[in-house]
Amino acid sequence: MMSKESKLKAIESKIETYEKAMNPVMFFLLCVLGIIAIWLIVPSILYGMVAYRYPNGEIPSQIGVVGDFFGSVNALFAGLAFLLILITVRQGQKNLEAQRESLLTQQRELCLQREELQESRKVLAEQANAQQNMNKALSKLTSEMRMSSLITGLSALATADSDVRQKTEDQLKLRAYIEHVNRHAGPGYCSWDTPPSQ
Repeated sequence: MMSKESKLKAIESKIETYEKAMNPVMFFLLCVLGIIAIWLIVPSILYGMVAYRYPNGEIPSQIGVVGDFFGSVNALFAGLAFLLILITVRQGQKNLEAQRESLLTQQRELCLQREELQESRKVLAEQANAQQNMNKALSKLTSEMRMSSLITGLSALATADSDVRQKTEDQLKLRAYIEHVNRHAGPGYCSWDTPPSQ
């Protein structure tokens, strides 16, 4: 839960924000109300002065001089207009400063993004290099495995060939022995078709 102090600080910060936002608007409204008040009050004062000075209701012909007094009201309006122009210029300067700060912030962020992209590019280059090294190692391993399987196959083939040769030699020896026995013991004593009797 929020304490009373933090609630008060939050309310004060909201009020300050509201005052900062309303300051130019309130000033403008006060200026307009002041102009309207002057516009209403000055003629009443002048009329009262003329009525006081000439109670009979006879207004002299030089009353136009009194009308010239409104020239000061025109000067007041011109001064207020100039003041509003100054306020407008000041607000424009504040807006330009805010835009400048925003552009500087964006420029800093772009610089940071550029640095991050360069770091990412370096990491990607290192990963690509590692991938190439791994592909080379896999290629070498594959060729070594092919060579190993070829050697194993040749070894098996050599073993099978040596077994076939051994069997062939054994069969040749057996045939030579049978022929030798048939020559000395007589024909038909030993043949390939009939097994020897026991």
